[in-house]
Amino acid sequence: MTNLIQTLLPLLQVDRFFPNVSVALMSREEFVQTYITQADVTLFTGKLSNAQHHAATKTIDARLFCSGQDCAAPDTILVHRYQVSTFVKYLKEQLKNIKIGDYSDPEVRVGKLADHGQIQVISSLLLKLNDYIVYGGCIDYHSSIIHPTIIVAPLSERINYQELFSPVFIISVYDNDDQLAEYFEQPKYIENDIMGASFVSANKKIVPKPVLVPRDIYMFL
Repeated sequence: MTNLIQTLLPLLQVDRFFPNVSVALMSREEFVQTYITQADVTLFTGKLSNAQHHAATKTIDARLFCSGQDCAAPDTILVHRYQVSTFVKYLKEQLKNIKIGDYSDPEVRVGKLADHGQIQVISSLLLKLNDYIVYGGCIDYHSSIIHPTIIVAPLSERINYQELFSPVFIISVYDNDDQLAEYFEQPKYIENDIMGASFVSANKKIVPKPVLVPRDIYMFL
C-alpha cells in the first residue's frame, strides 16, 4: 500500500494543490510518537473503535502515571452516555494487562503509594461509592498498594470534587452539554481548580474537547 501511495502522490500533484498538507509514510506507532504527542488537536477519521481504544489508552497513561500519584492525572473523566459502555470495556481490557507490584520491576506500573494517607482516603471513598464500582476495588494494606479501580456514576451525583493520588478512575456520565456547563460552574469545582479533559461529546461522536488543560500537561491526557 505504501508503494502505491508513493506512486499516486506525484500524479495527484498533492504538493501543488495542497501545499499545507504533508503525507507521513510511516507506521501508526511511528506516526503517534512523532506527530500525535505534539498535536494540539487530533481528528480520528478511521474506525470509531480505534478512536475509542485510543481514548482509553491515553486515559490510562494519564491516570496511572506514577501510579496515579501525580497532579496531572485526571480526577474525573467525563464520558457521554452513548460512549460509556464501550469506553469502560476498553479500559477494563487494558487494565487487566497492567502489572502491579514492586517498583524494582521496571514493568510494574502500579505500586506502593508514597502518601499512606491516600490509603485511608481511597478506602473511605470506595466504601461510600461501593455501588458504583465496576472494576477493581482491591486495596493491599500490607503493601500500601491500591489496585486500579473503575467507578462509574451519573455526573448529576457529583461524586468527586477532590484531587486523588491513586490509580482510581472516576467516570462521570453525562447526557448533554448543559450538564457539563452546570458541572464546571459548581463552586466546589472552581474552589479546587480541577483540571480535566473529555474525549467524547454529544450526538454519538468522538470529538477531542480539552477543558482547562495547560500545554505543559495536556500531552499526558
